[in-house]
Amino acid sequence: MRRLNRRGFTLIELLVVIAIIAVLIGLLLPAVQKVREAAARMSCSNNLKQLGLALHNYHSSAGTFPAGMVGPNNAADSIGVGTGHGSDVPFTVLLLPYIEQDNVYKIISPQLTTSSGSMTDPSNNNTALPYWFDNPYPPTVIYTAGKTKIKTYMCPSAPEGEPTNNAFGKGSGGGWLIGGPLVRNIGPGTVVTSGWWYEDYNSVETLMPLGVSHYLGSAGLGRGNNTTLNAVNLPWNAYEGMFVNRNPKKLTAISDGSSNTLMMAEVSGRSGGGTDNNQYANSWVGSCCVSTGYGTQSGNPAALVVQISSNHTGVVNCAFGDGSVRAVRGNIPRSTTDSTWLVLQALAGVNDGTTVDASSVTN
Repeated sequence: MRRLNRRGFTLIELLVVIAIIAVLIGLLLPAVQKVREAAARMSCSNNLKQLGLALHNYHSSAGTFPAGMVGPNNAADSIGVGTGHGSDVPFTVLLLPYIEQDNVYKIISPQLTTSSGSMTDPSNNNTALPYWFDNPYPPTVIYTAGKTKIKTYMCPSAPEGEPTNNAFGKGSGGGWLIGGPLVRNIGPGTVVTSGWWYEDYNSVETLMPLGVSHYLGSAGLGRGNNTTLNAVNLPWNAYEGMFVNRNPKKLTAISDGSSNTLMMAEVSGRSGGGTDNNQYANSWVGSCCVSTGYGTQSGNPAALVVQISSNHTGVVNCAFGDGSVRAVRGNIPRSTTDSTWLVLQALAGVNDGTTVDASSVTN
């Protein structure tokens, strides 16, 4: 009989094999991550295309784009003004039938008709019109429907979890945005300001969390009365965007050209400006608009909840008025003297009268 001897691996050979495998994994992981991010960015871009198409279909049906929100009767008033505060219903709710969410809309829609008129009518100046979230509080039916996760409103790269102040949180100020952001400019010295209502979970834990939205309408510098001239000899209130309080716009009214005008943008930031980078979150049932006045952020966990922002590398996806989607440069500074910031405002303004070269801020 013959005896067969099998030679095994030595310890050194085994360690060499393990080292080679580790090197290969190290080389492959970045490539895999890049592929995943490219797929997520493409999915995000497709969401914005769908939202742009939905807005144009809404325009075809209603003869105009929706107002950003039905907020204060007086455009100069802040959110939460005592008299004539409006309903604060955002246009994102009105888009539901146009993004295959008609069943959700049919649940919400009856709740938006009151004895003081329709909460969705931007011409309804009845001072008794209640907030949508306070008729009565809590709005059980709307909050329940508002918990629906709608993929068209969600970027795969952005956070979708609950903000810090939840049923299991720290009890600090914060939560889901349910009114606004109301974007304004105020003369003579305020170029832009944003105000909002938020749901802090107090007594409504079972109705939470709400469905997140990573896309809001471009408000530019909002409606306002700041007529101070800037470096290009234009008043700040010339940069009113497509979606602002109580001012629905027709496609023909976009004098700068729809392909040169921002329509919607990514908003993944969650900071309120403090140390908590998960203090607030935008909801599709309550959030409407974002200002270009705060510049842009990409890949920054401290990005503001009211700031154009993304978790992509170096860019933020934005939809333009013609339905196209382009990548806008991330990290455009919040500075009124920065040339790229001024280009961003010109792209947001629907009637500022300037057509700019967008290549300095788009990829």
